[in-house]
Amino acid sequence: MAELRKATIDLFPDILPLLEHFDVPDMGSEDWFHLFSASWKGKRDYFGYVLMEGRKAVGFLGGLFHERLFEEDRYPVCNLFCWYVLEEFRSQSLLLLMPFLREKGLTVTSLTPSREASLVLKKFNFTVLESSVMILPMLPFGWASLGYEMLSEPGLVSLVLSPGDKILLKDHSPHWCRHILLWNGEKSGEYCLILFNKVRKRGVNFTQVYHVSNVGLFLRNLGRIQRRFFILNKTFFTVVDRRLLKGHRAFGGFSYELRYPRLMCSEDIRPEIVDNLYSELVFLKKI
Repeated sequence: MAELRKATIDLFPDILPLLEHFDVPDMGSEDWFHLFSASWKGKRDYFGYVLMEGRKAVGFLGGLFHERLFEEDRYPVCNLFCWYVLEEFRSQSLLLLMPFLREKGLTVTSLTPSREASLVLKKFNFTVLESSVMILPMLPFGWASLGYEMLSEPGLVSLVLSPGDKILLKDHSPHWCRHILLWNGEKSGEYCLILFNKVRKRGVNFTQVYHVSNVGLFLRNLGRIQRRFFILNKTFFTVVDRRLLKGHRAFGGFSYELRYPRLMCSEDIRPEIVDNLYSELVFLKKI
């Protein structure tokens, strides 16, 4: 029987061959290492669990741990990703999942599950976090709230943000996630922080939004924001999970069903306040 161990950074060379089973373009060994050594794990010195048969890694389930401030309270959260076990050890796959489920008070998400992982997770009380995204074509016209400016220089943006949003910006700036701040200089408390990236799927480039701090401002300035996305990313489409819009409708947008829904298991956090930060999504440029 394989030995269950915490996936620490010294085991990265052993785990890397398992990751090659995932079809993730543009993710080389340095990119995976960057993901696993993310600085926001806090006191955690591991990034999931691994099954070892002697000195060989035969199974892996990644876990990106972080702590989130939701509605003035802090919660431990972990996003699962890259669950893979060699065929001859598949009967031991659940050994990788159980430590996450046994940890008291931990909210667990799975934002990019496979069909097989979805079936298993739903048996362990995982519920649907998101089943569809909104695709927002670039509008031939745009409107904007008067008096607002758009900032992207991290030093200037940090001067405006709340303490919680400063942490989000700091944690994601060193990685591949980009940001825009829509801000009214006369009302320092009113702004919209948008975290996003350029993603390519099935040969089409689009801008994927991971976090929106003020949905009203985002939608009222959507045309202007999309023009900035076009300048930065050369994209004509913006994609955002439906729950991030908090029930608001976006002009010209249409819904697209995810192949496999995003999932979560939590006793403490409502699905509508969970975004897509601190996950593998912010690293994957091609999906």
